[in-house]
Amino acid sequence: MDLGACPKSHTDRLKTEFVAAREKDPNDPRFDQFQREYENNIFSFVDECDRRIKAAHRRLEKTPEENAKTTNLMREIGEIELAIQGGTEKMEQLGEQGMVEESMKELSAVEALKTEKADKERELQNLTETSGASGHQKLRAIGRPLWWQNASWVSRAASDASSL
Repeated sequence: MDLGACPKSHTDRLKTEFVAAREKDPNDPRFDQFQREYENNIFSFVDECDRRIKAAHRRLEKTPEENAKTTNLMREIGEIELAIQGGTEKMEQLGEQGMVEESMKELSAVEALKTEKADKERELQNLTETSGASGHQKLRAIGRPLWWQNASWVSRAASDASSL
């Protein structure tokens, strides 16, 4: 996440003065304020990253219908593969027995099964590519805003404010 240049001053001289002043008087309340400001900045960066990650996860999710369709297609492809294997074995047996005409009919059936399998595999590939929100938008009602879900900072901020 590129935020650009920081608008605050970060010179070595200021850092040295800060460290020296903190060592001189570690109980100065200004240092607690600096720490809280630092933590709030870090938490805002983390919250923004979490928000983007959750949005990406939602885009990748599949609906139960999509999962069921994927499972059914995979099962059908497996069944077709078994039928192809069985047809190939039967075709070879018929050929060995000299039943060339029946073997050719079985070859036609196996070729049809291979075409059907290729179609199902294409359909599965299309489903995989277009499922989730990458293929269509999913809208989901969320009870609370995303930033509120990771709101441990709220209680800290409230306790910090009450101590001022």
